[in-house]
Amino acid sequence: MYILLESIQAQEFQIAIFFSNFSHLNRNVWMLMCAQSLIGSIGPVVVFVGGFIGIKLAPDEKFATLPIAFMIVGTALFMLPVVKILASVGRKRGFQLAILWGIANTLFSAYAIYIQSFWLFCLSVLLYGGLIASAQQFRFAAMESVDEQHSGLAVSVLLIAGLFAAFLGPEIAFVGKDWFSTEYVGSFIGLTVLFSLSLIFIQFFNAPAAVKTVGRYQGRALSEIIKQPIFVVAILSGTVGFSVMSFIMTATPISMHVHHHFDLAETKWVIQSHIIAMYLPSFLLEY
Repeated sequence: MYILLESIQAQEFQIAIFFSNFSHLNRNVWMLMCAQSLIGSIGPVVVFVGGFIGIKLAPDEKFATLPIAFMIVGTALFMLPVVKILASVGRKRGFQLAILWGIANTLFSAYAIYIQSFWLFCLSVLLYGGLIASAQQFRFAAMESVDEQHSGLAVSVLLIAGLFAAFLGPEIAFVGKDWFSTEYVGSFIGLTVLFSLSLIFIQFFNAPAAVKTVGRYQGRALSEIIKQPIFVVAILSGTVGFSVMSFIMTATPISMHVHHHFDLAETKWVIQSHIIAMYLPSFLLEY
């Protein structure tokens, strides 16, 4: 019993230290966390209702989940251009431009659904890759805003955004589904509101001064990096893990709601639970 009490007290002490370190974080971290909570909702929205929209609009039901695939492909396509743009115009301005891009694209998505165009909807989902790729750079901006010893905590705080987005995304898609005469148009209009709010938080983000590299060192060439066995292992493990995750999240909404006739609210809860389970362990392990 004495050993158990000592263990509990030690854990409580570690938790107290963990939360006390929040006071060392720059305001930037919290602004980025709030913005990412809103921007990150796009993924859960597309995963939750993308298949339902696909079934209604696709020329063949076998293409129903294609919009979700376009979101993943779009993120990969836009990643390198986004990084270069941020390096050119600066993080704050780059983030602002990406959010404005996202706001315009939510209206494009809503329009595509309204005119019942499957391929325009797929294109609009592909274009979300620009905003998603930009939001994935928030963690680096957060790390640059704090001392090196608090960089892990800054990343952990950014991971909290995933928990909020896991709830907000499916919730706004569910609530907005019937806002307009055409089903699911309101789901993307709801994203317009969330993205607009995220733009306000980014206004309070003050990008730290860029650190200039001294000397001629430019880092290793990509060809050298990809030859490392550890790189290959990382790519393969990431591919397998992401494939399994994508399969589950893509198939579950259609399987539950369309084929097994579960209520949409129950389907929403399953998607929310899955995404929360993705982020919560990462938050606990990061620090």
